[in-house]
Amino acid sequence: MVDHEYMLDMGKEVIDNNEKLENFNLSLLLWRAVEICTEVAQYCVQGQDYGLDMALDQELIMISKETLEKGIHAYMEMPITNVNRAFGTMPSHEVTKIYNMTGLPTDMILVK
Repeated sequence: MVDHEYMLDMGKEVIDNNEKLENFNLSLLLWRAVEICTEVAQYCVQGQDYGLDMALDQELIMISKETLEKGIHAYMEMPITNVNRAFGTMPSHEVTKIYNMTGLPTDMILVK
């Protein structure tokens, strides 16, 4: 949302129904980034490597590949720590691409 501060808006009905907000003004907080830091790039100028190829999710995707393609149950048991706090996000995306909002039947992919 860099440089799209105009997208932030408090609805009139919210302000009208709350006396604490009647003098609420965000304009001093909502500056265009380029006005504050003219020397800093405002758009992606350099690619980044997030290490997603090494994410634990990749192993779950590999193990559950037959589940996604053929409906065969998959089971995975491994330690998951706080560095894996987004675990399951990428496999969820793979499921959604194939099964949309319906999702997989219950217990097709089990992780312990």
